[in-house]
Amino acid sequence: MNDVYNWADALVLVFAITDRRSFNYVRRVKQTMLDAFEMPVALVANKADMVHLRQVSTEEGKLVAKSVGTYS
Repeated sequence: MNDVYNWADALVLVFAITDRRSFNYVRRVKQTMLDAFEMPVALVANKADMVHLRQVSTEEGKLVAKSVGTYS
């Protein structure tokens, strides 16, 4: 896997607040990949305008963002 990410200077992880599976995927990527590679990471929540369909709470997003160092 190291060869795949050798060229990257940073990583942007995007999930949709309306899709729990995308959030779970971002969490798995964070756990497996980010522990192995040293690079800046940004966590982005998409579809914030669709709060009526929200499946991922703001608090959950903040917890994961804090764990990757993108929320203060």
